[in-house]
Amino acid sequence: MLFQVLNCLGDISRSIARVGDIKKVDTKAVQLDTKLGQLDTKLGQLDTKLGQLDTKLGQLDTKLGHVDTLVQARLEAALSKSECHVATVACVAVLGAWLARKPGAGRGAG
Repeated sequence: MLFQVLNCLGDISRSIARVGDIKKVDTKAVQLDTKLGQLDTKLGQLDTKLGQLDTKLGQLDTKLGHVDTLVQARLEAALSKSECHVATVACVAVLGAWLARKPGAGRGAG
């Protein structure tokens, strides 16, 4: 009978050890769940920062588009002025050449 009681106490002791192991596993599972929650939070923060970066890149793209339009307009204006200047110089040169060929022109005639 004492042997049966000792066996029963051994079974109870092993059961208690298993319960302790189960509690350790449960504690590890809770810790893992906490770590996964923290990781999820960090990923959410990263997603937010990436969204902000995407917004800033969009704003930069818009600003670069405005700058491109402005530069193009200024170049066109400069070319237009340059073309007018070149055309004026050419007209004056042609007129000067024509006047120089005209008999008596520009040689004190009059």
